[in-house]
Amino acid sequence: MINNYEKIRLVKVAKKMVEDRLSYNPDFNILLSINAQLDYLFDVLSNDSVSKERLEEINMGLYAIREFEETDIEFSKILIEVSHMAYELFYESLTPVEKYLRRSGGCHIHTTNAP
Repeated sequence: MINNYEKIRLVKVAKKMVEDRLSYNPDFNILLSINAQLDYLFDVLSNDSVSKERLEEINMGLYAIREFEETDIEFSKILIEVSHMAYELFYESLTPVEKYLRRSGGCHIHTTNAP
């Protein structure tokens, strides 16, 4: 597991890559979304008071695979890496019960039909 400094560095590298691509296409909604997600992730990493509950909503890894994997491999790889890091941060913020429920697929109640 990488330390917080390395996580911030990784987010900054991804942010720079997004900004470079936005300079050529400033209205590309997917890049704008990724940029906002990186801003949020940076805030989470650099300020303990920022809520981590929206980390689960980060979807830049999906964008990386759908939009960039075949045309911009380096960019795709870093977005996937940052996305995995965001999920790990989210998972670390869960309580033990929440972690158990996620691993087990949720709460299942078995009932029987009474005669």
